[in-house]
Amino acid sequence: QTWLGTVLFEKPPLLFWCLQLSGLTLGWGELAMRLPGVLAGLIALIYAALLAREIAHVSKRTPAAVPAWAAALAVLITLATVGFTLNARRPLTDPLLTAAVLAMVFHGAQLAVHGTRRSAVGLGVAAGLAVLAKSVAIAPAALVVGLAVLARRRFRGAAEAVGISLLVAGPWHLVMSWRHGSEFWSVYAGYHVLSRAGRSLVAPDDPTYYVTTLLGQEGVLAVVLALGLVVATVAAVRRRSLPLMMVVGVAWLTALVLQLASTRYYHYLMPVFPLLGVAAASALVPWLHRPVVPIVAAFGALVAFAVGPLVHVVDPDYAPRAKAIADAYVIEAAPSTRLILWELYDPALFWYGERAGEIWAQDPRFLEVMTSIDMM
Repeated sequence: QTWLGTVLFEKPPLLFWCLQLSGLTLGWGELAMRLPGVLAGLIALIYAALLAREIAHVSKRTPAAVPAWAAALAVLITLATVGFTLNARRPLTDPLLTAAVLAMVFHGAQLAVHGTRRSAVGLGVAAGLAVLAKSVAIAPAALVVGLAVLARRRFRGAAEAVGISLLVAGPWHLVMSWRHGSEFWSVYAGYHVLSRAGRSLVAPDDPTYYVTTLLGQEGVLAVVLALGLVVATVAAVRRRSLPLMMVVGVAWLTALVLQLASTRYYHYLMPVFPLLGVAAASALVPWLHRPVVPIVAAFGALVAFAVGPLVHVVDPDYAPRAKAIADAYVIEAAPSTRLILWELYDPALFWYGERAGEIWAQDPRFLEVMTSIDMM
């Protein structure tokens, strides 16, 4: 695959395939660039609803309204988070990974509980697409889902899922290995995985980053989500609900892995938000038969959406400062005008300025980090 004419090893290909298809179909504008993430976000919401509904079926005596309310609340709570709704509209690998992870958890739970071939196929396809979306970021979900499936002794289904995932993700890796050899793996695995996990490149190296950013972006909703995760974790053990155990397990393990890594970005948490939405909705299941409870919860989610993500929906520009600078100084500048960023990581300025640019710095280490990133 190529990026701006350069062969790119840094990231798997699924996002670039989607962007190219969208751009060729709709034209190379913002709508086309946002569309893959939006569609992936919708798929993630569908699987969040399916998971919440499955978990809410506590017994055959469960009122029909309870699973329906659980599914609706999982979707509303997820949409109320800035971390999900904002990032679903950006050209990132994370929305694709989020959809694939939610699909893995759902189909994995179906395989573990029911053992159907259809669920094995779904799990395999989802896992293969997750690898093509963000390579080893699949690890927390794969570990939890794999352990759950094996604990229920679904060995044949697990083997089928692994085989299908290899059929989905394997060909691209084989072609890249054949064409580029060790150079591909040194960047794809060595730089993008090991280096970025072990040292901070362009993101904050602050142990409190995720907590402070979560509170700053989500406000009171962050506390509600944390409380919902804790209550759902206890409920998963008490009810012995395997699907709920898988949801909270993937959420906890993903958050732990991201916290231990040195490179930290808020959008890395995106796959966690639908899981938190499902967990929060599942924590309310014992009270959802009382009409006032789901109504109040839904109203609270809508209020959280109005004071948080709605701002980004109405004004979807993620980098308004860069766009303002580009509109004021770059777009109308003479073709000979050089665009230079001084010790600044702001790729949006290149996009909105519609021209190539240069990065200058007094600190050689800054330039070394910037030039180590293939996409820059």
